[in-house]
Amino acid sequence: MHNPLFYERRRMRASTFNIPRFLHSYDETLDGGLILPRGMLGTVTNLAAQAGSRPELPVLPPVVVGWVVKGGQQPVHQAGPALQRHHS
Repeated sequence: MHNPLFYERRRMRASTFNIPRFLHSYDETLDGGLILPRGMLGTVTNLAAQAGSRPELPVLPPVVVGWVVKGGQQPVHQAGPALQRHHS
């Protein structure tokens, strides 16, 4: 994604030193994996499919979530791996 601040400063002929031309909303791991913001999995999967590839997703254990409900009951629900990917 283009950085509007970079282009604004360039248009005013001001210094663009240390202002990136593009904004990146991901991080890269040492082994070449990507850390993406929440909600980007579908977009990245579609882009990979268009390029003739598919992402390798790690298999994560389910997340156990508990809370107190009126009456003192404490149900425990397990979220599946798909839900965990979106909330990690």
